[in-house]
Amino acid sequence: MQGMTEKLVNVVLLMYGSQRFSNFSNKYRETH
Repeated sequence: MQGMTEKLVNVVLLMYGSQRFSNFSNKYRETH
């Protein structure tokens, strides 16, 4: 069960986090 949860979290982070990270890095570059 633990392994399944980790895989699910990784998939969600990859799908959702990639968008968020690109947005964040763009804002970070603008402000810095």
